[in-house]
Amino acid sequence: MALARIGALDCDTNYNNLYPAFMADPAGTFLYGGRNPSITGSPRGLIAKIATSTFTQVAGLDITAMTVGGFFPGVIDTAGAFMYIPSSGSSQDLYKINLSTFTVTTSLPYGGKELKAIAIDNTGGFLYLHDENGNWYKISLATFTETATLASSGVVLSAVVDEANGFLYYTSDVVAGRIYKLTLSDFSTLTYLQTSATDNFSNLAIDSINGLLYGKTNGATVQCVKVQLSNFTEVGYLALTDLSAAGERNGFVLDSAGTFLYVGGNNSPAIIKAINTAAFVVDSSLPLNPGENGAGVMVIAGSFLYASL
Repeated sequence: MALARIGALDCDTNYNNLYPAFMADPAGTFLYGGRNPSITGSPRGLIAKIATSTFTQVAGLDITAMTVGGFFPGVIDTAGAFMYIPSSGSSQDLYKINLSTFTVTTSLPYGGKELKAIAIDNTGGFLYLHDENGNWYKISLATFTETATLASSGVVLSAVVDEANGFLYYTSDVVAGRIYKLTLSDFSTLTYLQTSATDNFSNLAIDSINGLLYGKTNGATVQCVKVQLSNFTEVGYLALTDLSAAGERNGFVLDSAGTFLYVGGNNSPAIIKAINTAAFVVDSSLPLNPGENGAGVMVIAGSFLYASL
């Protein structure tokens, strides 16, 4: 599968650096990106809305009344009605944003507990959040209230829900190459898989159609693993030695059919690779233009791949 660069977009002033919070709605109509916490200036929450049909920024949400330094990765429900996004800065809240009006509906305060990871269970009706102190929080989507907590260890950078079977898969920085499996029915039973990867995982992607899970590391070299969910075993390993993974979250996204996995590295310029998931080998590579460095968060909308650099 040949990859080709189509174009680039510079968002409005103050809305650039949409990393690591970068999402697409289920219909692929709009992209949403939250400003990088590292940008200088007064604390404020900035979220850009980008139309995929014209590849232009069509709106911006400026949460000036809230002391938000930036955002961590968020999620959008399958109906495309709401975005749930955790903030950084002194507020450290979870925000619920109505996408039709592009306004904040409500928020949950988690002051002093930076929320590093979030996953959504649309079928069960819950959000799962993990903070930097090693705690899981279970949030009801219906009432937007916390219903349970679970202590764990380490910092979680990626988590995904297997909605059909009721499991949460996540990775932490405690043991390199380890993927954890949490049973959601009791929110306590925990098992793990020790994979061939020798660094901590920064990204997970789930293929619910084919019952597979993919992970990517964030060490000096990108390593990817393929896991069969039915028996929770590793069935593939791939080292991408020409990709640098330095940094917490570089691009990693699976297409809707589970046919190709797209992986980006922190190279200068960035390189994006398409991996054939059946053979688990690199199918093609695309180096971006000079100055387009580090393939940050990547999403798929329609038949296009978008990368926030």
